[in-house]
Amino acid sequence: MRVFNDPHRIRTLVAGRRFGKTRLATYELLVRTLSFQGKTSLESPEVVLGVLPTLQQAKKVLWQPLVNLAETELFHVVKNINKSEYRIDFKGSKPSIIVSGANDQNGDRLRGLRVYFILCDEYQDWKPGIFETVVLPAMSDTKGSRALITGTPKGKKNTLYEMFQMCEKLPYEYASFNMPTSTNPTIPRAEIQAARLRLPPKLFRQEYEASFLSFDNQFYTELSEENLVNYVPNSFDLVVMGCDWGDINPAVVVIGRNNGVWYYLEGWQNNTGQVVPEPTFDSQALRLASRWNVHITYCDPSRPASILRMRTMGAQNSVRGLQQTVAGFNAIAEGINQVHSLIYQRKLLFTTAITSNAKGYVSGKDAYELMMSYHRKTAKDGTILDIPAEGQNDHIIDAIRYALAVPTGTNTQ
Repeated sequence: MRVFNDPHRIRTLVAGRRFGKTRLATYELLVRTLSFQGKTSLESPEVVLGVLPTLQQAKKVLWQPLVNLAETELFHVVKNINKSEYRIDFKGSKPSIIVSGANDQNGDRLRGLRVYFILCDEYQDWKPGIFETVVLPAMSDTKGSRALITGTPKGKKNTLYEMFQMCEKLPYEYASFNMPTSTNPTIPRAEIQAARLRLPPKLFRQEYEASFLSFDNQFYTELSEENLVNYVPNSFDLVVMGCDWGDINPAVVVIGRNNGVWYYLEGWQNNTGQVVPEPTFDSQALRLASRWNVHITYCDPSRPASILRMRTMGAQNSVRGLQQTVAGFNAIAEGINQVHSLIYQRKLLFTTAITSNAKGYVSGKDAYELMMSYHRKTAKDGTILDIPAEGQNDHIIDAIRYALAVPTGTNTQ
């Protein structure tokens, strides 16, 4: 309750995973709405906003919990629920709650509103300038307006870190709070310890201790020769294929699981430098799916028509793994962290015991070396950003991420 009760106009909460940000956010949105005193303006009524980087995120994180509460616990004070505009109106002179995305149309959806209270969640992923140029003006003429900004650290070159520092520049208006996951008494200490063992140390400090850390240039810092093996298990309980589309550099990989450990088996990537005809790509996907008895294929979700094409090809050739082609998980940073966790635990290995004469063949050693060289972008001032640098040969790496994100975690589209 320390964050909730703090009197500063703008509060920034930097918290570890599962601290309880969503619960606090939902609670505060409702309390600020229902405790509103006075009369709302008829010409330009005050509103309460719940905003994440995108509307899709906001619907998942905020909208559904708010609707559930509005339809059950708060039905007696709710006037209307507009499920197309993501707006909840209340009886009496109370502001409406609106759920929105900050980065959608560069914040234009927030313009023209009079903001009484705003929750800015996952603020580390907001585009720079939206809070200053859109949100603050919308708060400026609203008496008693306040903001709660929440997020999890993502390096020091982003909007969240800059906002966290504002309490030093304007201490009378801004307050900042740092809350590691361990400050939530309902999270079992054994669960936090398990995360400490599962995640690379730097990633654990960022995700669970809510620490602002400078990034290493290399993404997969825990990758070493211990992840290279010269054998192939006799059997696999699950074999997955990952597919990264591309007109010139499409890539496909096959990874098998044995006793909880994943083995990179074989990959293919076009190396001609020319646009790849669909039949050429399809033949390689069919070859790999048939050779390794693939169970399911996870693809870049950006081309639904290509996913359907793969399913049709699987049905025509009675190849189960292609018939079961689905869209993969495409949150890049989360997917990278998940793969890095497997690498750190030595649960992702690259076998060098397989050979192939296929043009474009990508061996375990080839994939390992690509992963070793995968690095972050460096800004003009020398700061390392938590995004991949442009111009890398990362199609095999992306295919690996698609293949592993869903079966090794809870990630779904």
